[in-house]
Amino acid sequence: MTFGKNKPVRWYHEPDIRAAVNIETDKEGSIKLAFNQMHQNLFMLNTTTRIAPDAQWKLADYHLLPSRSNQISLGVFRTIPKNGLETSVEVFYKRTYNYSEF
Repeated sequence: MTFGKNKPVRWYHEPDIRAAVNIETDKEGSIKLAFNQMHQNLFMLNTTTRIAPDAQWKLADYHLLPSRSNQISLGVFRTIPKNGLETSVEVFYKRTYNYSEF
């Protein structure tokens, strides 16, 4: 492959989408639902086979696609008015595509 001088090798542009809904159940509680779509175009390559650990960075290109992940989270939040503490329980599910492992 041949590339022009000072020209991008490959241009990836994807929007990172974030949306969240906060539903107030009563004065002291709420339920939160969120969706995130994230992309990563930069990867860290680590090696521990040498005497000193080594790390290098690699950009996505023709052979290495950017990784993408979708995450959904759901949480229940409660405030205890007597002492002002807040408690919460959250769960999430995350799915990743084009995850590179070196």
